[in-house]
Amino acid sequence: MKKTLKIKLIVDEDEIILPLQPTDIPGKYEAQITPTFSGWSQLNFMGTINDTTVNLALHPKKVEDPPLLQFPPVESNQVEIDDFNREVDDLRGDVRDLQNIIIELENKPSNDNSGITYVAIGLGVTGIAISVASFAKKR
Repeated sequence: MKKTLKIKLIVDEDEIILPLQPTDIPGKYEAQITPTFSGWSQLNFMGTINDTTVNLALHPKKVEDPPLLQFPPVESNQVEIDDFNREVDDLRGDVRDLQNIIIELENKPSNDNSGITYVAIGLGVTGIAISVASFAKKR
């Protein structure tokens, strides 16, 4: 028996085509998807079973708003724009402070510890760069 069933899920302007996979129950197929929307969608079944063409459109039940379905509630990991801007401003201030320290150190007479000082400054700048990258990634 040859089966080439697929399902097309349509939500507003977006659509995705997924193959239907057989389950342990004869005659039952599934396609895994986690809805990230709330509202109405359309499902189109298409393909063939042996020599029979399948083309069926269904309108499933309304998908409820995700927070209503989640238990326990999921904390958002979204960074608010004001928090992000505040962190960026703090990091800019840290970079300015480091720049001022570098200028002061360049103007001081050198001594035997100057190599250690420059290594420490380099590590500080590296730490700030990693922080900026981390906040940018969260956003």
